[in-house]
Amino acid sequence: MQNAIVQHAQLSRIVAASLRSGLPEVIARSHASFAMQEVMIDPTIAADGHTYERHAMHEWLTEHSTSPVTGALLLHAKLLPNIIIGNAIAHHQQLLQHR
Repeated sequence: MQNAIVQHAQLSRIVAASLRSGLPEVIARSHASFAMQEVMIDPTIAADGHTYERHAMHEWLTEHSTSPVTGALLLHAKLLPNIIIGNAIAHHQQLLQHR
C-alpha cells in the first residue's frame, strides 16, 4: 500500500512539472507514465512522429489538431501502431515471465 502511495506521489510530481513546462495534462500524464517506467498498453505513432499511449493521444485529438509536443499542425489525425515499441514491450514481458 505504501509503495502505491509513493508511486502516486512521484507520478503527481512528474505531471505537475510537465504541466508547468506547458505540456497539456493528457500528454503530461502519458509522459509521466513513461518516466515512471509504466509499460505502454497501446503505443501509437502520431503524424508528428512521436509515440504516445493511444488513449491519451486519441483524447488529445478530440479537441486539437496540433502536436502536443511541438505545437505544429498535424497533417492528419491517424494513429498508427508503433509495432517496434509494441514488440519490444511484448518481448520484455515474456522475458520477465520466464524468470
